[in-house]
Amino acid sequence: MHIVLFLRDSTGDAPFEEVARRVMARLPVSDIEERESSNYEGGNYFVGYAANGRVEVCRSDGAQLERYPYWVILTDRGARVGASGVLSENPSVVATTIAKEGLEAFVPDGDWTKVNWSPSGATYRT
Repeated sequence: MHIVLFLRDSTGDAPFEEVARRVMARLPVSDIEERESSNYEGGNYFVGYAANGRVEVCRSDGAQLERYPYWVILTDRGARVGASGVLSENPSVVATTIAKEGLEAFVPDGDWTKVNWSPSGATYRT
C-alpha cells in the first residue's frame, strides 16, 4: 500500500500541527509522534501507526496543487505489532473519513509525480 492524498483545511486558517492532529484523530492509528527531519518541508512531520501500516502527515514539497499545502501518506511500511487499528487501502474511503474533520482531501488520478501530469482527481469535503 502506498497512498498519497493532498490536503487542506477548509477554512485555510488552521496551522499544520492542528491539521495533523485532526487527521490522526479520524484514522485508526496509535502511538502518534511528531518527528523532526530535514527531509521534510518545514523540518517536521507527524506519524501514527496501525496494525497494517502507518500514516504520515507532512507539508507538501511541490507545486503540483498549490491550494493543497499538506500530504497524507499511507504506507504498509512501519506497521506496529500490538496496534489495533487497521487502515483502509481505498483512497476514497480514507479521503471521506478525513473530510469529516472539516478538511478537504484530493485523491489524484494517474501518476501525479510526473512533470507533465495534468491535475485531475476527486475532491472530498463535508
